[in-house]
Amino acid sequence: MRSIWDIALPFVCMFRSGVLGDNILNVYPLQGSELGGTRVFAAVTSEFYDPSPESKYYCCFGDVQVDAELLDRYRQNYRIFNISCVSPSSHPGNVTFWISKIDCLANQKDPIDLPKLHFEYTVTANLVSISPSIGSKKKTLIQVIGTGFRNTTSLQCTFGNVSVPAEFKSNTEIECYSPEQTFQGAELPMSVPFAVSNNGIDKDGSTSTNIMFTYIAIPVLSSVDPITVPIEGDTILFVRGENLGFGSVVCKIGDIVFNCTFLSDNEVACHTTSFSASMQGTFLVFLSIDGGYNFYSSDNVVLTIHQSSTIQSIYPQAVPENANTKVRVFGQNFHNNPHLICQFGDKGSTSAAWKSQSLVECDVPSMNIGETVLSISTNGQISGQTNAVPFVVRNAVSLVSIRPTLGPLRGGSIVNLYGVGFYTNSTFRCRFGNIILHAINVHSSTFAQCQVPPLTIATGNAIQVNVEVSVNDGYDFTSNSIVFYKYLPNLVLEKIVPRMGPVAKGTLLTISGRPNYVDANDISCRFQSQFTTRLSPVVNAWKSTLSCVTPPFTENTTEIFAVDVVLADDPEVSLVYRPLPFIVYPRFDVRHIAPSYGSEFGGTNISIYGQFARSHDVACMFDTTVSPYAKWVNKNRIICTVPPASKSFLLSPQVNVKISLNGFDFEEVCCFEYMVASHISMIYPTFGSMHGGTKLMIKGEGFQTSKTNVALCRIGEEMVEAEIFNSTLATCRTPPSTSTGTVLVQITFDQGRYYIPTTSMFTYVMEPVIVDIFPRVLSTSGGTKVELKVTKLRLEELSKIWILFGEILIESTIIDAQTLFFISHQTRGYESIVIRLSVNGQDFTQSAEILKTVNPPILVSVVPPFSHEYGGIVLTLHGSGFTKSPEATCKFKLNDGDVDTVVTYGSSQRLTCPTPRLTSTIYGAVQVELIIFGPSSPDNPTFEIDYFAAPLVGHIFPTSIPREYQSNITLVGSGFSRLTHPLFCQ
Repeated sequence: MRSIWDIALPFVCMFRSGVLGDNILNVYPLQGSELGGTRVFAAVTSEFYDPSPESKYYCCFGDVQVDAELLDRYRQNYRIFNISCVSPSSHPGNVTFWISKIDCLANQKDPIDLPKLHFEYTVTANLVSISPSIGSKKKTLIQVIGTGFRNTTSLQCTFGNVSVPAEFKSNTEIECYSPEQTFQGAELPMSVPFAVSNNGIDKDGSTSTNIMFTYIAIPVLSSVDPITVPIEGDTILFVRGENLGFGSVVCKIGDIVFNCTFLSDNEVACHTTSFSASMQGTFLVFLSIDGGYNFYSSDNVVLTIHQSSTIQSIYPQAVPENANTKVRVFGQNFHNNPHLICQFGDKGSTSAAWKSQSLVECDVPSMNIGETVLSISTNGQISGQTNAVPFVVRNAVSLVSIRPTLGPLRGGSIVNLYGVGFYTNSTFRCRFGNIILHAINVHSSTFAQCQVPPLTIATGNAIQVNVEVSVNDGYDFTSNSIVFYKYLPNLVLEKIVPRMGPVAKGTLLTISGRPNYVDANDISCRFQSQFTTRLSPVVNAWKSTLSCVTPPFTENTTEIFAVDVVLADDPEVSLVYRPLPFIVYPRFDVRHIAPSYGSEFGGTNISIYGQFARSHDVACMFDTTVSPYAKWVNKNRIICTVPPASKSFLLSPQVNVKISLNGFDFEEVCCFEYMVASHISMIYPTFGSMHGGTKLMIKGEGFQTSKTNVALCRIGEEMVEAEIFNSTLATCRTPPSTSTGTVLVQITFDQGRYYIPTTSMFTYVMEPVIVDIFPRVLSTSGGTKVELKVTKLRLEELSKIWILFGEILIESTIIDAQTLFFISHQTRGYESIVIRLSVNGQDFTQSAEILKTVNPPILVSVVPPFSHEYGGIVLTLHGSGFTKSPEATCKFKLNDGDVDTVVTYGSSQRLTCPTPRLTSTIYGAVQVELIIFGPSSPDNPTFEIDYFAAPLVGHIFPTSIPREYQSNITLVGSGFSRLTHPLFCQ
């Protein structure tokens, strides 16, 4: 392997006769960092070579020696040999340097040894910054700022693992070019560490400052927007392309550089300043992403710089507020640009159509009335905006509404037009669909009139057309108008109901036909006779019918009117081909009624005498009920059949009688009195035992209370005597029944010849019997849940079961056919409470259960308050008020479920119960409930005990002792450490 000195032999030879002496040909480098660590190489002649393995070489740096390494120890035939060593640290400055085969200090005293050189310790170079810190794979000039830079021939910059020469500017600044890179297969951007070297060997600043240089992809420009700018500049240029979003971006037009703002990897925004007067024409756009060190461009990305555009005149200078008009703008230096816009002050803008460098056209946007200014922007920005010229927006021509909004196909109606911008000094025209006609009159800027033209279209349907107006002789009409006029074909009226009505009262008429295209608000009903005309608004128009109310008629005589439909806004215009007749009749003149009373069940035929017009639609009404039959007999008589009375007739048996000749409008003429008839309204209760004896309360009306009347109840097929209290209340007791089920309840006042009609039913049920009850001891404070087991209930027949708790009636909750429960009430103290059942809240079972109520006990202490895991420990509960109960238990709430143990009664102050065995290995506190009054009663005392693991005894020592002495016994086993309670030996 060739050494670096073999390659540099001509250079080495030049120094043999120089200041370095005969044996040392060259030393490199002779300078290094004050921190040491510089690898120094020396080339020596063969005279200095010692081939023995035990030979040593030293590098002497002043009074400090370091071991040197002979790099070519086994190359005995070489003329030159290489030695290497690493410099130690030292203060900046020069130190004597030489190479010795013996101790450096001894060599200093030997004047005949090798000649001595100087090694310079320099301040360590430190990096502060590099600019730019990014660049493409091509060369980029880099400015390096730092301290400790040396003007040496070995001054270098290192980019990753590639070093390039650097140019010394000062001890704080150097420059170098980034090396070109291919980066095949690498993804850009890519960052590499940057360092400098004063001696070509040491890399300074590579780790202390961690400065990186980033290689990025070459920017590609695709477009610039806008493509024109005025010479005054102040324009935002949007440059688009690829790879634009990394580093410090600037833009250059000609020789002028502008700052840019990053928007995305594909777009930047550059703010131009003003250009010189000579810069007019088309220029390439250059972009730099490294702060202006390297610029990139594309042949198709160009910018045109031009003189400022100027407006000279516009036409027209004023337009209506909503005119669909173009304004022509005359001037100079207008350039064709996609962003050419017309700006109307602060009222809006529109795109401008470029015609030439001296003419553009603008669409006028919708604006409020008033004065504004018009200017042109050649690039869509303020910087490209021209001078402003005055522009006026006048009141918009707008059609708001018309009346009427509909009329016949034949036209001729006068339509009132309401809007704004109607100019009396202009040619005003109306357009109905595509028919244009002159206005009859323009009264003001908001009101005008036109006559509706006829529509020569044969159709059976309504036709709606758009209505527009123009104030400039029909050149511009109000566009997008939402005002419509509806042409209506002749309405066909087929039937009117009713066909007649009274003079004074408004009758609601339903007119059938084909008015399905008519709005009720637009039409009226017109009543015309030989002598008078009346109008009435239409209250409803729906599908094939419309409705209106007859107006009042002053003449109290019979008169025939022709009914048709007219426009509400123009009552002279009829929409009907053929009117329908309607008869108006005078008020009734009734003399008397016979008979004037009858049964509450109705059916009585009465005659009403007076003066009546002929009618086939006669109706009678008694109070609010229409009679089932009525007939006009002649002009002096009407016959009506009385309907049944309402249930409230007893409060007011006399009702008003009304008659109508059209079946709709009733007029009160006389009175009729209903006579009471007996009926049953309800019975209570509706359930009872099949053993009989349930007292039924029967309510109704018309019960006969005469002493001579014998009242009987028939319940099913059995007869029992009834007791009558008054005309609305009777009672009787149910007889026994051989089966359960529902039977009819009836009542008679004439020994069974006639029964009052009724639907009242009574249900026989089987009497429930208490089988079991729990608990039997209850708290005097109440709130105990008491569960009863009973004989099987027929739930389909029963809805409730009542509990007689002493003297208190409680509604129970049914759980299933054999189980129910109730919550006990508070009692006065120690008592024996009798419990009975009832299916109706009235009759109670003969069988009964006795419960005992006691005051809640008081628990004072539990001894012992602990138990080992195997259970069986008898707990003694001390307190007061304990009651002997076979149902009392201790409920231990263990982790894997509740366990109950039997409570043994000792006295009113003491109870005992054993602890159960733990089924898990979870020790600690366990909640215990003393169940006296059933589970979860708030009056049941609760307490805690501690479960612990049982200790195991392996053996004892000693195993025997004299009977007459006390001795300590040692127990050896396990589990003792977990005991938290006193330990006893037995």
